Amino acid sequence: MKFNSQYIDVYSHSSHQNNRKTKSRGRLKSVLCFLLCIAIFLSLVSMYCLGVYVEQDKYENSIDTDQPYLPSSSNKNDEFDISDAIETVVGIYVYNDNTDCYASGVIISQDGYIATADHIFKNIYSAKIVVYDLEGRYYNAAFVGGDSKSDIAVIKIEKQGLKYSNLTLSPINTGDKVFCVGCPMDTSLAMSVTSGIISGKDRRFTTDNGHKSIKMLQTDASINPGCSGGGLFNSVGQLVGINSSKVVDEYYEGVGFAVPIETVVEVVNDIIEQGSAKTRTSLGINYDCIDYTSAIKNGTHCGILIKSVNVNSGLYGLGVKPHDIILSINGNKIYNENIFLNEIEGLNIDDTVELVIYTNDFSQYEITSKLTEEKPTTNYNG
Repeated sequence: MKFNSQYIDVYSHSSHQNNRKTKSRGRLKSVLCFLLCIAIFLSLVSMYCLGVYVEQDKYENSIDTDQPYLPSSSNKNDEFDISDAIETVVGIYVYNDNTDCYASGVIISQDGYIATADHIFKNIYSAKIVVYDLEGRYYNAAFVGGDSKSDIAVIKIEKQGLKYSNLTLSPINTGDKVFCVGCPMDTSLAMSVTSGIISGKDRRFTTDNGHKSIKMLQTDASINPGCSGGGLFNSVGQLVGINSSKVVDEYYEGVGFAVPIETVVEVVNDIIEQGSAKTRTSLGINYDCIDYTSAIKNGTHCGILIKSVNVNSGLYGLGVKPHDIILSINGNKIYNENIFLNEIEGLNIDDTVELVIYTNDFSQYEITSKLTEEKPTTNYNG
């Protein structure tokens, strides 16, 4: 209790001197308290600001490391501006004395090379070719080369300084926005634009000869008659394909196909450099495919039903007969034609394949065969 009595005496002394000391100490205490409050306030503000900065820094770092790259505002403004791409598309008129055909093409060089579809020349013998642009100018064109397998052809006009589409391998994914540019009907609707998305990749459809096409892009962008050979562009105007065909049936809608840019680049370069596409690998047979559903329906095996064996085939003279069925290739059971074609296309001429053959007498055996070459053909007959 002694400590407490001293404490009370110090602050309750009644002399003038002690009163002055008490007042001085009171003022000092107030000043110190005020300064302490300011210091605490400034400390809290500093801590808050530091916390916000740290969180913002974490957020920015998470954007840099975890999120995909987003284009800058300048790129975003150009996202759907394909006016330059439209200027690289031309109309094509193919004709002779008896028939004609309207189509489209894409300029691929400043000196007049144009990529288009090979099928536009079908059944037009001794064909003449005229190219017209958006400004209504007309040019005579010469046929350079074509490839019916990929449905790609190259023609050329004698003109310099043309605006053209670069043949670069632009990445494309299912669901990406695309624009089809072509000339439907005739010259009155030149360079029309339709839009859609990539509906699928690596698609094959049945061609006129009953076999599957090469791997194609599928799109729901309208590909109307006359748009064959026109360009399929992505949202920044890069060429991603050459328009080829569509399904025409009252039960189907919005199923079109375009030759993918990687195939376009390969075939076009071969045609310009050597006048034709490269030879492809083949087993050297004529065949029908028995897919899984057909096998169930007809009570037979899935596979490749051999119709005939060509004289240049590796199977020729090895006892393989018409109506034999190839059940598997290199250990892959053939449930549909895609399995067979994917295996053949992935190999080179003179490579060997292991086949399992099912015969008419209900037996099966294994055989090894070399792949042969399939020479390119074109629908053009000048």
